[in-house]
Amino acid sequence: MVDHLEWDETAADRLRSAVFSAGHTQRQAIAELVEDHGLAAPPAQPTFSRWTTGRSVPAPEARASLASYIAAHCNTATDAPDPVWSASVAELTGEPLLGPRQARLVDALTDRLLEGRDIGEPEERVIVRLMRNLGLITDT
Repeated sequence: MVDHLEWDETAADRLRSAVFSAGHTQRQAIAELVEDHGLAAPPAQPTFSRWTTGRSVPAPEARASLASYIAAHCNTATDAPDPVWSASVAELTGEPLLGPRQARLVDALTDRLLEGRDIGEPEERVIVRLMRNLGLITDT
């Protein structure tokens, strides 16, 4: 396990990236931290959220577990997604980059549309709202 991780805005970004890369919700990330990375006690979800935004600094004892989680879900404990790269790819393709959870949602929506059944108005509103939230459409 990694012994140490300084906590700053970059560390918070790496934690956020690791959660995203793993396709975890914050609750799933917390559970894995306890079960697989030696975190002694699960933090409350709002506390974990503050860690990912840099609004709170985890205790030194928690940082080793967080570093282990980050290392497990990023290329290295120091790698974070390059925002310039992400923006460039999105600009070139005309599509936002999606994480595994978002990609599964898009696949499920595509499968539903390919079924050919009529879509009711409530279902259409949900689909449009999800697509808008993913940045796939900007207006209707």
